[in-house]
Amino acid sequence: MLADWKDYLSIVADVASLISLFVAGYAAYAITRVRSQVVDRVRLPDLVAGLEKRGKTLATLMSGYDNADTQGQVLLELARCEAILRAIGSKVGRGSGGRTDAILREIARYKGSRWFGYSPAVTTREQAWRIYTDLNGLIEELKNVIEEQRMGM
Repeated sequence: MLADWKDYLSIVADVASLISLFVAGYAAYAITRVRSQVVDRVRLPDLVAGLEKRGKTLATLMSGYDNADTQGQVLLELARCEAILRAIGSKVGRGSGGRTDAILREIARYKGSRWFGYSPAVTTREQAWRIYTDLNGLIEELKNVIEEQRMGM
């Protein structure tokens, strides 16, 4: 009779250890997720400030767009904006993520596709201004997101 009890306790201990393993795994997942959300909230204002700075530089460069050297500088600023937009897209998620993807597609079209062979870039002043206006709209949207995060919404 005592042997049956020991077998029963052994099974209960095995089940309890499996349950604790799953609970610990879920806790680790939840802690990692909360940590990344906190880091994203802290990092987002810096990224938006950087994007705003690049947008202002882009606007300044657009005044002399007809110069070939300036067009190269516009491409450089767009590449910098592209890097910041990729970081923002990974931090914001669904909210403004679709809008960042759309702007990234516009920048890629402006620079020219490099997929299956060479495709010439379509660099027009109008397209550059469209990217700039989309950037400004996204910046304002992200400022609202940051403000809502500060208010705890």
